[in-house]
Amino acid sequence: MTTTNDANQLYICAVLERGHQLAKSAPPMKTKSDTAGVNAYLSAILEAIELWETGIQLGTSDAAMIEGLRTALAETAVRAGNAVQKVTDPIWEDKNWSLIRSNLNAAIEMLKGAYNTVKLESIEFTLIALYSDQANCQLRTEGSSSIAKAMEYVQEGLKLRPNDAKMKSMMGDCYLARFNLNMKNGNVSSAKSDLRKAQEYKDDPEIEQMVRMMNRL
Repeated sequence: MTTTNDANQLYICAVLERGHQLAKSAPPMKTKSDTAGVNAYLSAILEAIELWETGIQLGTSDAAMIEGLRTALAETAVRAGNAVQKVTDPIWEDKNWSLIRSNLNAAIEMLKGAYNTVKLESIEFTLIALYSDQANCQLRTEGSSSIAKAMEYVQEGLKLRPNDAKMKSMMGDCYLARFNLNMKNGNVSSAKSDLRKAQEYKDDPEIEQMVRMMNRL
């Protein structure tokens, strides 16, 4: 007689295999892939992730089987995030900021969903790399709203790993960008504040020198 747990184990085995099939069916992306290509690729990946999530939520007394689902989910999500980043990297040469943002955002949303189910460092590190790229892209376009958006992405990265050196340095870059904008607009008081914040996040002798010079104003 088949027990409920036996049935769950059989289902999870099928879910694991079906998820791998879905992930492998993802259409390959071209270098400098457009948003449609990225979304088509991620659609199959998301189907696999959602299927594995269902298996994890169902559960079974066999911890190894659940761990297999968790591992498959995390590895597939990380591999997909890295793949999107790889095909997007060459677009930086074209300065197509809107396409870069769109591609990166699609990968970030996929990884965030995976992280809600499986909180592993591998997903954290991949998300941080994408948040950093997204913030850097925002800083390439002028304006206070772009700087604010860049800061939002960095803050998301710091929520995952508060002491991450790359994220802290990027936050310093955000404050430097806002410092330059405020100086350009004649907002000296705000500029001083931004420079002090940049100093908190970046250990840079040049910033220290700039702070001393600004204190004389």
